Amino acid sequence: MKSFNYSIQTHFYVGPGQFDNLGDIVRDLGKKAFVVTGKNTLSRGGLQNRLSAMLKNSGVEYVLYTNAMPNPTTIIVDEGSKEFLDSECDFIIAIGGGSSIDTAKGIAVAAYHRRPIWDFMDPNKEKEKIIGAYPIIAVPTTSGTGSEADGAAVITNPANSLKPSFKSYYTFPKYSIIDPELVKSLPPSMTASTGVDAFCQSLECYIGPAATPVSDMFAYESLRLCIDNLQKAYEDGNDIEARSKMAWAAALSGMAMATSATSLVHALEHPLSGKYNITHGDGLAALLPSFIEFGYKYNPKRYAEITKLFISNVDDIDELALASMLKDEVLRFLEALGKRLTLKELGVPKNDIEILAQDAQKTLVGALKNFQKEVTTQDIVNIYLKSYE
Repeated sequence: MKSFNYSIQTHFYVGPGQFDNLGDIVRDLGKKAFVVTGKNTLSRGGLQNRLSAMLKNSGVEYVLYTNAMPNPTTIIVDEGSKEFLDSECDFIIAIGGGSSIDTAKGIAVAAYHRRPIWDFMDPNKEKEKIIGAYPIIAVPTTSGTGSEADGAAVITNPANSLKPSFKSYYTFPKYSIIDPELVKSLPPSMTASTGVDAFCQSLECYIGPAATPVSDMFAYESLRLCIDNLQKAYEDGNDIEARSKMAWAAALSGMAMATSATSLVHALEHPLSGKYNITHGDGLAALLPSFIEFGYKYNPKRYAEITKLFISNVDDIDELALASMLKDEVLRFLEALGKRLTLKELGVPKNDIEILAQDAQKTLVGALKNFQKEVTTQDIVNIYLKSYE
């Protein structure tokens, strides 16, 4: 068995109604909370009234920072860091999708060190070391990124459109409240996009050489839950059983990433959402089939095992043939979710592919290396081209 390190520092509250525990949780963290969220998130389902009541009853003041947005930027993080420090807050509550949680992680690091967040992320120079962060409570209102269950965050620098990540022991949320009741109002398209993110994360963690015995357990179960429940949640947002299982699938994908890594799908997508502000899950959906076509022959055993989650009674099919069938199964899966997309449909200029390939080699270097062979510039260009139409 391969050697590996494994540690998850997060205490999870999982299941319908768990948001009601927030008032008890905050008592351990301080007297003033910095609430990071999107502009409209707290207006859904009376969330702001519930939040205010719980914090008041716990004797905790709070400051609202509602600038979180898809594909969070260094500007938003650094402005939040300044406001956090000026307000003399003690900890952060992130309520929203992965973008809100990643914004919170960036603020927690930047404020702790009193430095711009880019100092810890710039792929073009030696990064500053993260030696601490303010505590974070993560309350996801989507089921996809897994940011509630790992120490990574992805931030875009608008000055150069680079979208790298950072990862630290210190930026695991101290607490995560995974309450599927908070996801019921998520529109079908976003349900699908965020679910595709969880699916891709788990698939990439499972097939790459960075996989560990621990990540295998998390990733495989996340894949199974996505395949069995994402379409149900997409078609009926009030299906609380499907919502619950997708919420847990997303968290499991984060746990898988904490001890493995994503691979080429994420490495090639980040330049897309960094440059064109594409919805992350849509970019992944456009790239995934071409990646599978490129990659299955380098690890047919793992691809075949994922195919078996889609198809039963295939014991008479040899491993390589079964692995080659995964692309078509994934295309059907995406079709049912309204996410059978191309880069052309997402507005990516074909003439930009060479530049995107160069950016991909700078942005998520670890993900690019999590493959069974050295990936060349031409390999990247070919995957982009096959994903174009």
